[in-house]
Amino acid sequence: MKTKSVYLLLLSVFLLTSLFFTSCNDDVVYYHPQGYRSWFTVKVENDTHYLVNKKGKTFLPVNDMSGYKVTKDHRAYIYYDIPLEAECDPYDYPIRIHYMDTILSKSLAENLGERNDEVYGTDPVRIEYISLEGGFVNIKFGTYWGRLESHFVNLVQENEENPYSLRFRHHAYNDPKAQWGTAWVAFNVEELALEETTGTVTLTVKVLSYNNEVKEYELKYTPGDTGPETAEQEKEEVSSLVFMK
Repeated sequence: MKTKSVYLLLLSVFLLTSLFFTSCNDDVVYYHPQGYRSWFTVKVENDTHYLVNKKGKTFLPVNDMSGYKVTKDHRAYIYYDIPLEAECDPYDYPIRIHYMDTILSKSLAENLGERNDEVYGTDPVRIEYISLEGGFVNIKFGTYWGRLESHFVNLVQENEENPYSLRFRHHAYNDPKAQWGTAWVAFNVEELALEETTGTVTLTVKVLSYNNEVKEYELKYTPGDTGPETAEQEKEEVSSLVFMK
């Protein structure tokens, strides 16, 4: 009886193990019953929405995405799992989305010269996290929110002689400083044509901090680089994102 129980236990482990991975190509993606969470870029091709991760792998959603406000080249933080034996050709993997939180995603703002302060603002922020990944500069910043005005955030190319010098600007429109909070925003930097460069390029992002100091963050990029392997993936509640534009 004991031998039979051990046999059944080993058989169960084998069957469960065999179910916990799937792939549409030669790579192996391991499935965990509790799922995963990570950043993706949402793209559209022939009315089909698909996702791209930081390594350039493509994922085809197997469930309906009509309930989500998704647009082309939009950043999103997604809770998901890899469904078993789902069709995904010609994409790399199938993906089942449990929850998707789209992040405010913008292109670089036009340089207005002397009007930059007036239009884009000069309100300070505290940078909590910044990275160059997936063709986007991804920023988590902290500021005070009153929730009476929508804050305006932009990444501006202010130095005409150096296209890789950028300025992060924040306009709070005199929103009351009622509560401190953090928010995420992503800026598409594809127009900088980083993939066409040779060698390593350094993007410099300038930010006005709360001590009235302009801090500089250097983001190094090498063509074909997939971004940092240990980037911060934990995202806080982003309800304040509805008060940004």
